[in-house]
Amino acid sequence: MMKKVCIGVVLLGWLWSVHAIAQDAGWINYFDGTPENYQIKRGNEMVPVGLFTVLQVGDKISINNPQNAIELRLDGGIQEVKVTKENSPFQIGMDNQVPPLLNKQWIRIKALFNDWLKFMQPDSEQAENASEQPNNCASPSKPLVALLENMGGPAFLSSGERSLHLQWYGGKSPYRVLIQQRHNRLLSKITLKPAIETKVINFEANKSYRVTIFDAKGEFFMGGFRVIEPTMVPTMPEALQEVLQIANLPDNLHQTLQATWLAVQTRNNWILEAYQQLARLTNYPPAQLLKKVLSQKQEASLCNRGLRGIRG
Repeated sequence: MMKKVCIGVVLLGWLWSVHAIAQDAGWINYFDGTPENYQIKRGNEMVPVGLFTVLQVGDKISINNPQNAIELRLDGGIQEVKVTKENSPFQIGMDNQVPPLLNKQWIRIKALFNDWLKFMQPDSEQAENASEQPNNCASPSKPLVALLENMGGPAFLSSGERSLHLQWYGGKSPYRVLIQQRHNRLLSKITLKPAIETKVINFEANKSYRVTIFDAKGEFFMGGFRVIEPTMVPTMPEALQEVLQIANLPDNLHQTLQATWLAVQTRNNWILEAYQQLARLTNYPPAQLLKKVLSQKQEASLCNRGLRGIRG
């Protein structure tokens, strides 16, 4: 009897997942302006508008502002549909649902979307810590570089000749950025913005590098990262790479999901490398949103527990 019940529960779960996939159609890939310019109605409920929001058969998308447009990827990502004032409201039909042949791929792609969306949500523990901090922590008096925050171990960067992208917050402009490998000064540059793309630097494997950022008041941040061989950078499992190839995703989305996957590996050690990959996708909003979040993700932890770097 118990065996039959267990089989029934498993079968019910399988049927539910198949039904859920059958109702899925695709996602929101891009939209102009703010979410308030659009409405997504699902039955009697309204669905929040956001990048990578999963859309279902029957969803009705409307444009509130005639000057805006929203781009959808339907049929599991195969078909691109742009909703404007001319074709609004647009209702997703049964012919737009995820094809059965892509069901397995769709499950994995949705999981990557969820990883991206988790980065967009405020960390509850950090939000609680931030609420307990004084006002000067919300607006730090000195520069803070979350990308190099290494309480869980050093930040890692792949070796080779490459520019380095960095971003920080706090302190007062202008800033001076100093990059060193032991006593060898590789870069000293003044910038008005709290971000920099360096000249091409030859980052050598198995060596540590120090970054110091001074602000106009003499306050500074000091941190660092460890350079490793490219073969040591985590790579997506072959099965997941195959999923993305079969799904024939746009190249900018493919790269964003790869960087998202890398950023969640181990204990934030790969956020710096993931940030470098996202920095190349300057015209793709999901990549730039994630890039911004990665540069600020550890703000509450940095304020609460202080800073530490690694010695070169």
